[in-house]
Amino acid sequence: MNRKIKVLLLIIGTLMVLTGSFIYQQQASIQSLFSPTTADGPQIDTTPPKPLETQALELGSATISNLTIEQIKKNVKLAMTEGEVEALFGKRHYIVEDATSGRQMWRYDFADQPYQYPASSDQNEDITIARPDEAGLQSGALNFHLFVEWEQPNRSGKILAYSLNEKGTVIDQDLLASN
Repeated sequence: MNRKIKVLLLIIGTLMVLTGSFIYQQQASIQSLFSPTTADGPQIDTTPPKPLETQALELGSATISNLTIEQIKKNVKLAMTEGEVEALFGKRHYIVEDATSGRQMWRYDFADQPYQYPASSDQNEDITIARPDEAGLQSGALNFHLFVEWEQPNRSGKILAYSLNEKGTVIDQDLLASN
């Protein structure tokens, strides 16, 4: 190899090492674009949930249950597995899609009596989109809907409950908001 080429390669190699070292040192002073969420790192509560004490009976499309939203709120956590969700609420759920994010959600229907989620009379309406049955809630046929969003495979994200307030208006509650 020619002496000029060897010197040139040595200079290029030295510059690459110096540039890499400079970039490595600068990383500590640059704020990361990634901001960890509560589901990252050792803060994750890995204890399996205890099954909720309830007299649950799956009938029709609903879970006949004496569970309340407050009981559920005390027992849910971020990043639950599918098994943990099923241990808490049962296996009777319906796979739907969040209209905004496109993420998969599980819909649970809780009622005191047999309940069937209404089929749409509109041929263009997609019943696989996550939306509450407002008429069922207002008529009393349904106590509440529970929607569990899946952010990652086998890891839950937000958990929403749809019910009626004191005025008879359908409201949604983020059950993880204060957890």
